[in-house]
Amino acid sequence: MLLTALMMTKHLRQDLPRATSRDMARPRPTVAAALLLAGALSLPFAALAVVQAVF
Repeated sequence: MLLTALMMTKHLRQDLPRATSRDMARPRPTVAAALLLAGALSLPFAALAVVQAVF
C-alpha cells in the first residue's frame, strides 16, 4: 500500500505537458523581411534627396 501511495504521488507531481504554441519556435526574420525593412527606412532619405535636388 505504501508503494502504491508513493507511485501515485510521483505520478501526480509530473509536469503537465506544455501547450504546443509554446513549443513552436518563433519565426526567424528572412532576407526578404530585412530588405523590406531597409527599403522602408531609406524612403525618407530618398524623399529628402529628391526635395533637395528640386529646390
